[in-house]
Amino acid sequence: MNKRIGIVLIGAILAGGAGLYMLKKDDPSSISALQDSPNNETTVDETARPTGSGQRSAQTSTPLDRQGLGGDNLRLQDTLRAVIALKGSDSREVAGMLNSAMHACSKPATKADNSRSTDAQHAWAIQYVEAACQGFDASEFRYTGPPLDIAAIAKKEGKPAAASKALAEISTSNNYFDVASAGWYLIEENQLANQEGFGVSQEALAEAFAYASALTTCGQMNACGTKSLLTAQICSTHGCPPGTNYAQALNLILSPKEQQLVQELRSWLSEQRG
Repeated sequence: MNKRIGIVLIGAILAGGAGLYMLKKDDPSSISALQDSPNNETTVDETARPTGSGQRSAQTSTPLDRQGLGGDNLRLQDTLRAVIALKGSDSREVAGMLNSAMHACSKPATKADNSRSTDAQHAWAIQYVEAACQGFDASEFRYTGPPLDIAAIAKKEGKPAAASKALAEISTSNNYFDVASAGWYLIEENQLANQEGFGVSQEALAEAFAYASALTTCGQMNACGTKSLLTAQICSTHGCPPGTNYAQALNLILSPKEQQLVQELRSWLSEQRG
């Protein structure tokens, strides 16, 4: 997969859009190995999970004001300036936040569908994204660090080295784009642990892995609370009650079997980061 296409697609998936690889809810053959659980109300777990020694939970992490992708008065231009001043333009967290900002602000939600802008379950989220993007100028920012290109590592150093790098990113990175990209490499190479046991296509597994990556790491960027960029992006498209967080928003747009798959991958990620 082209690296840039991968980043754009991850951003679209996390925002509840694109849906290129969504499991077919009415086609049992696409999820043949995921049997219905006794409780058919499986949901994405909204409780905190440990994310490893020295790391904060994805649900309880509270980054400093203006240094994340959430909060009452998120302004992405100010946020990125503050984070770059603190961490430097070569930080992978900066790269992830810039990717998120560019995706959110590339197509203003308020212009997508006028009927949604007047519906209460959409309007609050549309207004949040619009306010966050106000004055955002991507040309001001430039990530100056090395790219994460696992496919290039595979070509230069071999697939074992690439797989090792992918697992290292999964274990330590707080950038959900990087975690998702690393997982996608393993999935494309059929190297994800127990991959065949999930019983779904590579595409469906990759999409679920993107959601699991966000749920595992989004707290580090303050991106998945009730007032946050990822949550608002989903709710601006699909509609959610005010006060919905990212995990709850996913439960509104995913089928029970999709939720189960995301949960299983999230559990695996937590084990890798434990």
